[in-house]
Amino acid sequence: MGAKDASPPEYIEGLKNLIDFSPVLSQPLQPQNKKKKNPNSNKSQVKTLNGKGISTSINMSRPFPPEMSALTGMDESQLGAIRNILTSEFPIIQGPPGTGKTFVSVSAIRILLRNLDWKTPIVIAAQTNHALDQLLVLVHQATKAPFIRLGGRSKNEQVSQRTLFNLRRESRKNFFGGKYNRIEARRKEHSRHVEHLFRQCFPDGFLDPHDLLDNDLLTQEQYDSIVHVGWHTGDDTHPRDPFRTWLGDAFLVVQQPRFVPRSNVYESVQDGELLGDNRPGTIDDDERDRLSGVYHPISEKFKGYVRRDLLKPALWERVQTILKRYNDLYRVPHDYRGAVYRYLRTQYIKTRAEDFRNLLHSSVELANEARGVKAQCDAKLVQSHGIPIIGCTTTGLTKYRELLETLKPRVMLIEEAAETREANITSALFDSLEQLILVGDHMQLAPHTDVPGLADEPFNLGVSLFERMVRLDIGHSVLTVQRRMVPEIRQILGPVYPTLTDHPSVADEKVRPPVPGMGNFSTYFLCHSWPEDVTQHLSRVNRDEAQMIAGFVRYLVQNGTSPEKITVLTFYKGQVGCIRERLSKDMILGNLHATKRYRICTVDGYQGEENDVVILSLVRSSAADAPSRVGFLANQNRAVVAISRARRGFYIFGNYWNLIRASPLAKKIWKPVTDVIVNQQRCHRSLRLTCQQHGAVTHIRGQGDWDSIHGGCRAKCTYVYKECGHQCTLLCHP
Repeated sequence: MGAKDASPPEYIEGLKNLIDFSPVLSQPLQPQNKKKKNPNSNKSQVKTLNGKGISTSINMSRPFPPEMSALTGMDESQLGAIRNILTSEFPIIQGPPGTGKTFVSVSAIRILLRNLDWKTPIVIAAQTNHALDQLLVLVHQATKAPFIRLGGRSKNEQVSQRTLFNLRRESRKNFFGGKYNRIEARRKEHSRHVEHLFRQCFPDGFLDPHDLLDNDLLTQEQYDSIVHVGWHTGDDTHPRDPFRTWLGDAFLVVQQPRFVPRSNVYESVQDGELLGDNRPGTIDDDERDRLSGVYHPISEKFKGYVRRDLLKPALWERVQTILKRYNDLYRVPHDYRGAVYRYLRTQYIKTRAEDFRNLLHSSVELANEARGVKAQCDAKLVQSHGIPIIGCTTTGLTKYRELLETLKPRVMLIEEAAETREANITSALFDSLEQLILVGDHMQLAPHTDVPGLADEPFNLGVSLFERMVRLDIGHSVLTVQRRMVPEIRQILGPVYPTLTDHPSVADEKVRPPVPGMGNFSTYFLCHSWPEDVTQHLSRVNRDEAQMIAGFVRYLVQNGTSPEKITVLTFYKGQVGCIRERLSKDMILGNLHATKRYRICTVDGYQGEENDVVILSLVRSSAADAPSRVGFLANQNRAVVAISRARRGFYIFGNYWNLIRASPLAKKIWKPVTDVIVNQQRCHRSLRLTCQQHGAVTHIRGQGDWDSIHGGCRAKCTYVYKECGHQCTLLCHP
């Protein structure tokens, strides 16, 4: 569960000790089943269920009792955040790395669920499926409350069993009743009409003369002339088609675009097995969204051939004259037959355009009607099970809007809110919503835009609602005590988070022991000038740096660090593949490829995660005669994520000089970071290792130096084998 700010045992234990208190909030957040008030009660007081000698009520207009921190295990900033959530309609919680913002989220949800009698579920959303699944698991472990996960893309076994799709399937009653089935039947019939119109306008062969007759583009005499002749002639190598016969060689075969349609699983469901039925063949919503349906290319496969000398502006007028003159189409001059066919096809599509518009309009109406009925049925299903928690991704807030709006939620919590596009949240501000809780950190990853130019001025799609509110100085709580990093690593974050302090546990070597083989060095910057390269996919790699990192990983494992405790981060996918390749060639442990046990990934895919040892590969290193460039590294949000993932050891490999000289922005971002490491005297051209057995220091300057040690130092091993009495011939090794 490495994506959270504390390991699961600490998480649940802390919640067990949490005092169960809830505020009597302002009017919008009163429980819906209102009871008669006790005239002697103070509405600003709330009850507690602790049995530890604390007052049975807490006045929310006053500070928490001093003993609250000791009883809950929360620091003052976390208690302040809890207070903000319980007394504000729009609480914003900023949680720097390792400060327990998810712990605060789960605690707040637990308090609300335990103390308020909610008639509607609380909506929990997160930017990624991974973060959402872990948040739902933690809430369930803390509250034992049932939850439903909207969408079927969960990789967590516990969560995947609690999807809305599974709830439908396992429900004894079919909540998708006759009304929905009738709408689905109408939709399928409508789809057949649309498909028929497509086939008429874009047939596999040539146009059907009967369709032209029905739309007054051919007279009865012209139709009879081409059909009576056309159906009885032709050769076996071409379709026996009236227009094919009439055109002769005056047509062209149109090259079709290459496209392989996916199988239409939804339409292959047998009759009666409609979505929501409690039988085999039903399909999850996410699966249905991925289906492409029946593929119809909107293009003609054959067109009439027209000589270049006839391609003049007045050609259509000439064609109209020909059609008026000849009732027998076989009297049309051969040179003009291709032009006549083109004209007839163009006119036919124009006459059917209105039919297209009407059918598409009806499709939208049917889809909206089906969605509305489906949302009502799903809401009835959720309500019948008394489910208090609904989870979905921030994209799902829009996708499942009808269902969520039908459930009339009053509270919504957004995790990773600073990484979520503003539109995803504002689209989910339902009329029933009375409290919106935003939890995140705008100093880390920002919302992603596929078109980079849209992220900045004047569009600002890269600015989240969370960040905009903070920049506008809307009141928000900031968590200030981190429980992840040893103090030396936290110091690197000092320039970004000046108020961040350490919890006493991170300085305890029993909790955060030094990394074996590194002495007391929990941070290090190996500076080099090895040049970068470009892959065939235009990603950046630094092969010498990757080789050095592979040797370092092997050394750490030899000294007792479990591979699962090591993460290698980089800013480039090309470097991810290069490091993985180097590790797969470099070592095999216990007959298992080491790369199957390590986490090697890009920085963007690691927000919210953490590990004991994090190795950062900067990659960028321009040649001596080339200007310095750093690309993705010149992004402060990515830099903050990269330097804040490690618990016990954080080691950077890169070209220090290239990093500082690349641009004023790169210098502004990275120089404060590197200055901390320089002041710690841990920035060098060689990697400093400390032997566990002898305390000897070994400097590794290049890949070849790894071959001179076996995980220890260069002293000879003094171990004598008991079986044979011989001394070990290797150098010092763990």
